[in-house]
Amino acid sequence: MALIYVLKEEGAALKKNEAIVTFNCPVQANFDFELESVRTCNSCGGQVIRTESFSCLPVDLVPGGSVQDSLDQYFKPCELEVRCQYCGGQQASVVQKFQSLPRVLLLQVKRFSYNVRRGKLVKLQDQLKISPDLNLGTHSVTKVQPPRPIDPSARSQYKISSVVSHIGSSINHGHYVSDSLDGSDRWLSFDDDIVQERAQEKVLQKRGDRAYLLFYEHR
Repeated sequence: MALIYVLKEEGAALKKNEAIVTFNCPVQANFDFELESVRTCNSCGGQVIRTESFSCLPVDLVPGGSVQDSLDQYFKPCELEVRCQYCGGQQASVVQKFQSLPRVLLLQVKRFSYNVRRGKLVKLQDQLKISPDLNLGTHSVTKVQPPRPIDPSARSQYKISSVVSHIGSSINHGHYVSDSLDGSDRWLSFDDDIVQERAQEKVLQKRGDRAYLLFYEHR
């Protein structure tokens, strides 16, 4: 994940270089999206609307659930204790939606959690059903901005294209492997210098308890 932010910083630096006429940061062009956050006071109904840009969406593991379930969980309305600037009320509800969509949606599965009893970070090896397709329609504003190039028929549909998994029982050891879609139906698994061809069904099933980063392409 650190690489994503390093690339964005380097891209910003290159844009400031007068010798470079045009430069499109690959991270911004492919991964960036905007979320609209609407905070509504429970007392007076006053609203505060804020828009932020992101490159990755961190999602929680839902017991026995799928990636779509984790995404739905992220966008559930939540209650917040905050003072209203209009009436002084102390309770508000917050709803988030996509204002713009990325060409590639990057999801980071929260597989590491702090264990209070043990006093350290532990790895969560819960099974996750990796959804081959995602629909962001219900989590988008009415006039959501699609990625370019625009395919009018695609709308808010995404298809799995790559999975990065952490192999190991602890945050302190193990290594990462990658499974990526090559073309339209062939998957390749990369484990150091070993490359193997696999079926999509096998990849999604095998990586269910290890998937850490999930890449979904807009289609």
